[in-house]
Amino acid sequence: MRLLFTGFASVLVAFAAHGEGREPDDVIAVVLGQEITVEDAEGAPITSLIGDPLTKRFAEDNGIQPTEDEIAEFAEGMMGMQRQTLSRLEGERTRLEQDLKGSLGAEEREEIQGSLDIVVSTIDSLSETQGQMNLDVVRPVAMGWIQRWKILKALYDKYGGRLIFQQAGFEPFDAVREFLEEQEANGAFRILDKEYEDEFWHYWRTEQIHGFVPEGQERELMNKPVWLMESPVDD
Repeated sequence: MRLLFTGFASVLVAFAAHGEGREPDDVIAVVLGQEITVEDAEGAPITSLIGDPLTKRFAEDNGIQPTEDEIAEFAEGMMGMQRQTLSRLEGERTRLEQDLKGSLGAEEREEIQGSLDIVVSTIDSLSETQGQMNLDVVRPVAMGWIQRWKILKALYDKYGGRLIFQQAGFEPFDAVREFLEEQEANGAFRILDKEYEDEFWHYWRTEQIHGFVPEGQERELMNKPVWLMESPVDD
């Protein structure tokens, strides 16, 4: 379930300079009885190495999995978003083409033509993608996104708290943090190396790096997946 934890804003995580004085097979953490080594942490962030097995078990324990109706709904939502984007770009192309018919200097004409070329290229690319899009193509992506949303919604339903918005949708920040803290307290995982421990908890215990959704909107936003929202964030 790596999508869940790599969906978070990993650029905000303060990665420590690991490796000095450590061997590749040194154990830095234990998750659900499985050892994580320095070598493992070189291929994936410690947040996902620990978080993904825990959320996978949470999904299994709670019977969380995408349904066929949800997969079809995701596909329709994605195709609808593409249609909206294409419509907007077609309008932009018309505007730029009209601008080029006006009286322009060489530099201004070159700038507008460059913008038009980008818009046309994007339209062509999206049109080709949309023409190839069907349920079989979308299914693998849909499975990951739907599973992620359903896990996060279930965590929010259990723990509540504040939300933040990430590229992959709304994240119940307090709920996920409380879940992880509870899992650690119950012995589901142990981090044996202080540097990796600091790295793991930095995202969850440095609140000033996050922008939280206005209070009172949390329930409504978590009840609807981002691919079905017309405007997932307020302007």
